[in-house]
Amino acid sequence: MIQGLDIREIVMEFLLPFVLPPFRSLLSPPVFFHNLSGERPQLVGREQERRWLRRWLGKSSEQSPIAVITGIGGVGKTALARDLAFEVLRWGCSRWRKLIARIPGMPQKPYAAFNALIWISGESISSVDRIAEKIAWTLQDKDLLSKPSNQLQDGVQEALGRHRALLILDSYEMMNPGVLRFVQSLPVPTRVLITSRRSVNNFPTLSLEMLELEEAVQLVQQEANRQGLQLSPEQMKELAQAARGLPLAIILSVARRKRGRAWEQVINQLREARGDLADRVVSQQIQEIQTHPAAWLVFQALALFDPEAGAVREALGVVAGLDEGARDDGLEVLRGWELLTHLTEDDRFRARHPLIYQAARDALAGNPNRADFEQRQVDWYRKLLLQRPQPVALLRRERPTLEAVLERLRLAEDVDRLALLLREANVLKNEGAWERYVDLARAVFDLCLKREDGRPLVALAWETLSRTGHRWREEFEKNWWPQLRKLLQRAGKEGEAEIRRVEIYLEVRKEQDPQKMVSGVEDFKAFFDRESEPPINEPELLIDLINHMGVVFSDPRKPFRDYQRAQQYLEEGRRLVKQYWACLREPEDWEAVLKGNLAILMARAEGRYREAMRILNEIRPKLSWKRDLAEWHLVMAVYAFRSGRIGEAWRYGQAGEKLLRESGYEHLDVPETEEWTQIRSRLDSPIKRLQERLRFLAVVLLRKA
Repeated sequence: MIQGLDIREIVMEFLLPFVLPPFRSLLSPPVFFHNLSGERPQLVGREQERRWLRRWLGKSSEQSPIAVITGIGGVGKTALARDLAFEVLRWGCSRWRKLIARIPGMPQKPYAAFNALIWISGESISSVDRIAEKIAWTLQDKDLLSKPSNQLQDGVQEALGRHRALLILDSYEMMNPGVLRFVQSLPVPTRVLITSRRSVNNFPTLSLEMLELEEAVQLVQQEANRQGLQLSPEQMKELAQAARGLPLAIILSVARRKRGRAWEQVINQLREARGDLADRVVSQQIQEIQTHPAAWLVFQALALFDPEAGAVREALGVVAGLDEGARDDGLEVLRGWELLTHLTEDDRFRARHPLIYQAARDALAGNPNRADFEQRQVDWYRKLLLQRPQPVALLRRERPTLEAVLERLRLAEDVDRLALLLREANVLKNEGAWERYVDLARAVFDLCLKREDGRPLVALAWETLSRTGHRWREEFEKNWWPQLRKLLQRAGKEGEAEIRRVEIYLEVRKEQDPQKMVSGVEDFKAFFDRESEPPINEPELLIDLINHMGVVFSDPRKPFRDYQRAQQYLEEGRRLVKQYWACLREPEDWEAVLKGNLAILMARAEGRYREAMRILNEIRPKLSWKRDLAEWHLVMAVYAFRSGRIGEAWRYGQAGEKLLRESGYEHLDVPETEEWTQIRSRLDSPIKRLQERLRFLAVVLLRKA
C-alpha cells in the first residue's frame, strides 16, 4: 500500500495507460453537436432519393453546398430530410467513427466528416436572427453565445468555419426572404439542405414524387398494422391507388377507415379530391374533429406551442379551458384521427405534420376568443414558474414556447405580465444564451421608462443581476440604474425597498472593500427582517448574498481571504435554506451548492482533496443547472489531478468544458476553473497523461522514503 493509493488505483493509473490510451481515444464517443429531437421516421421506399442525398453530401459536392428537396405538401419532404438527419446523427455519434476513419483503404461514409447537425423548422423559426441563435445554441460555442444580438450573425459565420455542419431548413417557404442570403454566405464546409414546396434558385434539386404503387401498398400495410386495422390485399392496393401514392393521404385515410367511415366513402373522397390532395385530406380530417367540441378546442390550443417541442397534456387542457376528462377525450379523438403524435416519455403531444400544425394556427387565428387562449397560456406558465421547487426538467423542454410567450407579451407591450414571468424565468438565466433574457429585461426597462411606471420593476431589477454575468451588471449599473432608480422612488414603499435591495446587492458584488461587504449583508439581513411581506424571491437573494460572501472569503486569490469567516457564512446559508425551503425555487440546488462550497473550502484551507471529492460526489445528483454542473466537473478535475488520479482528472475536465459551453458562459470566476486551464495543457495527449502519472508516482515514493 502506497500512501494515498490502493492497489487497484496503481493498476488503473500506471499500468493500463500503456495499453488503453490509443483505444480509449478511438473508441470514446466523438463530439457531435445537434438539436434533433423525436424519433427516426419509418420511411417506406425512397432508396433512390436517399442515394441522391448521400452523393450530394460526399466530397464531390463541394461546388454545390446547398441542395433542395421539393414536392407537393404531404409527399414526405420532411420525413426524408429527418431520415437523412438521423442517419448522419447515428454515424456522427458512433464510437467506431474515428477508428474506421484511420484504417487505410476503408470506404468512408459520405457524411463521415460532419460534427454538427442543426435542424430548423420554418413553422417556429422564420427570421435570420432566430436561425443564428439556434445555430449558436446547438454548437455550444461559448464565444458565440456571449455575443450581443447585433453581432450574432457574423459570429455564426465564423463559428461554422470551425465545424463541418449540416444545416437543414424545413418548410423553407414559411421563412423570411433574407434567409436565402444568409445561407448563401455560410462558409464552404457547411452543407445546407432545404425542403420547400417550391424550387429555390438554381441549387441542385431533388424533386420528390409520389410513391410507386408497390411502395404505396407497403405504406398502407405499415399504417394499417400500426393503427390496428385489418385490410385485405385488394383493399390495400385500392387505397394506395386512390391516394395516388401520397404518404400523408394514406396515413389519414387509414385513420378515417379505422374511425368507422365506410370503405366506399374513404375511397371516393380520395378519388374525387381536386387541387392539392394533402390540403384536401387534412381539411377533411379537420371537419371531422369540429363536431367534437373538446377535440376542436385542444386542436386550437396546440397552435400556441412550439411545433417541435409540442405541449404536455396538462398545458393543452388548461389553454383549451377544459377539465381533465374533456381534455383527455379531446386528445383521444385527435390521436384517433392521426392529427397528433404522442411522445410517451413525458406525456407530450405535437402535430403529426406541418400542414396539420398550420391548420391549427389558422383555426385559432379565426377564433374570436383567441385572446382567452393566450391569457390561459400565460396563466399556466405563471403557475409553472411559481412552483416551489420549480420543475427544472419540464421548464427545459418548455423553453422554446416560454420564449415565444414572452416575445408575444413584449410585442403587445404588456409590461406587467412580461415582468411577472421574466422575474421567475430562471431557465432563461441559468442555461444557454442568456442574452435573450437580457434583451427581454431591456424591453421591460424601456417600457417602464416610456410609461413612467416603476411598479413592474419591483423584484425584477435585482433579479436580472443574480446570474447574468459581470458584463450585464456593468451595463445595468451604468446605463439603466440611474433612470430606473428615479422610477422606483415614485413607486411607494415597494419601490424604496427595491432600491435598497439593488444597491446592497451591487455593493456586495463589487468585492472591493470587505468591511463594506459585511456591513452591506448585515444591513440587508436587518432590512429583510423588518419587511412584513417580502417579495416571493427575496429569501433567495439573501441566501445568494450569504453564499457569495462565503465564496469570496474562501477565494485564495483575495488578499482578505478568511477561511473561518467563509465557513460561518456558508453554514448560515445552509440554515437559511432549511428555514425557507418551501418558498425557494430550487431548494435542493441551493443546499447542494452550499454543501459543495463547504467541501471546496475544506480542500482550499486544509488540502483534503479526496474528502472534498467524496462530498462533491454526494451532492452531484442534486444539481440541476448546467452552470453549476460545469463548475462541479472542473473542480473535481483539479482535485483529481492533485490526488494523482490523472485519468479521472482528464475525463472530469472534458465533461466540464462541454457543460460550460452548453450553459452559455464564457468562463467561471472560480480559482479551480482557472487552474484547470493550466492543467489541461499538461494532459491533452496520452503521452502527457502518462508522464503526469509517473511524476506523481515519483513524488509519492519520495515522500514514502
